[in-house]
Amino acid sequence: MFLLEPMAVVQGIRGMSVLWLPISHVLFSHQMFLNLRREAFILLIGDLCFLAFSLWATLLLRYSAFPDSHTVYTHFVPFSFLFLFSVLVFLIAGLYEKHTLLVKSKLPEMVFYAQVANIALAAIFFFLVPYFGIQPKTNLVIYLILSTIFVSAWRLYLFPFLSVVKPAPALLVGEGKEAEDVMREVNGNTRYAMRFVAHVDMGGRSVEEIQKTILSHLKETGVSIVVMPFGYLRDQSFSKEWDALMLSSAIFIDLPNLYEDLFDSVALASLDTRWFLGARARTPTALYDVLKRVTDIILALCALICLLPLMLIIALLLAVGEGRKPFIFQKRIGKGNRIISIIKFRTMLFDDGEDPEKKKHNRVTRLGAFLRRTQID
Repeated sequence: MFLLEPMAVVQGIRGMSVLWLPISHVLFSHQMFLNLRREAFILLIGDLCFLAFSLWATLLLRYSAFPDSHTVYTHFVPFSFLFLFSVLVFLIAGLYEKHTLLVKSKLPEMVFYAQVANIALAAIFFFLVPYFGIQPKTNLVIYLILSTIFVSAWRLYLFPFLSVVKPAPALLVGEGKEAEDVMREVNGNTRYAMRFVAHVDMGGRSVEEIQKTILSHLKETGVSIVVMPFGYLRDQSFSKEWDALMLSSAIFIDLPNLYEDLFDSVALASLDTRWFLGARARTPTALYDVLKRVTDIILALCALICLLPLMLIIALLLAVGEGRKPFIFQKRIGKGNRIISIIKFRTMLFDDGEDPEKKKHNRVTRLGAFLRRTQID
């Protein structure tokens, strides 16, 4: 049997750092996560289907009868533009990102405010473009309510059935908020192909005690995955028990890497000098920088063209309705500690410039609260 070095790390499940134990025993057929592209595609198709169904249900309620083909066609053609714009707003609102528990808890509210923005634009669209020959005032209100209910129900209750996988028993070894967040997220979400059956808190325990606890769970509970900070493997006393762990045929996953993969952020406990040095070592090539810059500019221009009508309407509402400047400029620190200006829609009475005295008299406006909830600002 050929073995890797004890600290050999290979890229495994979805790019997470996985400690490969005996090569002949590592046979893990489950996907740790539902493929994100597949997940987003399923959500997109489901959203379009339920948006279309919401329109049909709207016509059914509005006319108290099953809509005929002519009525459906008359409304479906103009509403198809609304469907596409809804998808764009959903994308901006982050509804096609990972369905973590945090996203799920705010899902109905996010869908509702996104649909309010869509309906407001649709009302303007139908009244300014008489080509379609309909001005569905009542239908838009009914559609807003039904689409919010159906899309939320689809994402909260139906979609999880499509992402359910048989979970493999796993052991979590760690302490602090980082471990608690991972435990809560994995065990509270059906989209992951593992479930923690036990949590070993490392606080106040010796390395030898942790080793014995891991081996005990591997033998008694049939755990096939162990999630723990790989930093513990650098301890010389831990390496003494390496042979016993090696024969367990388990998969070891680095806890900080799993946290980053779950939440797309790095746990504060993992940020130290070594992390920053490693991040600097992963600097992309010059060709990558050029291609990324060109791609960013092209995509930004396309997004600007698509969103320009919406931005003009919001700017007019802020300028005319509230009689103040529609934009504010905020200072941020960019790459290389360079100061950059970020242009945002004004959501408060005025730009207080972080002045403590001005802050006392400042507040979020009604339109500003809506812009913040829909993330349009």
